[in-house]
Amino acid sequence: TLFFRNRFDEALPLYHKALEHAPDAYELWGNLADTYRQSSTGIEMAFPMYANAIALAQKRLDINPLDAETLALMGHYHACIGNREQALELIHHALRLAPENMYTAYNSATALVALGEINQAIELLTQALALGYPWHIMLADANLQEIRNMPKFEALQPRQE
Repeated sequence: TLFFRNRFDEALPLYHKALEHAPDAYELWGNLADTYRQSSTGIEMAFPMYANAIALAQKRLDINPLDAETLALMGHYHACIGNREQALELIHHALRLAPENMYTAYNSATALVALGEINQAIELLTQALALGYPWHIMLADANLQEIRNMPKFEALQPRQE
């Protein structure tokens, strides 16, 4: 996608169009928020998008409070708007529910990066890779941009055999 190619401004109208067809998809609202956060438009446009993602994710959790993937994504959204305690509570709950889920580990790691908890994030990224999360997606994810050049992150790259 354009997000993974760092073409954020081009991706924005496509996410808006997708939301016309799926207005209750919390993941799309979260993707739109992440894209605004990285775009030239700036973080101020991301906040209401994260708020929508959180509200819609909560509706999902009202139906299934044990949905670890939703809990982890909601933790990411809270982390991105600075709700540290809420984010940590959500990701710790998600990881207790699904310690072997690569998406839960990965999205919890992106939340931790947003919170500046780099060592914990690296541990979860290591776990996500071990569980099968694709390195090429991890490498392209703008949510990990601030750690991409760190030796600890570079050390995660799978060895070519």
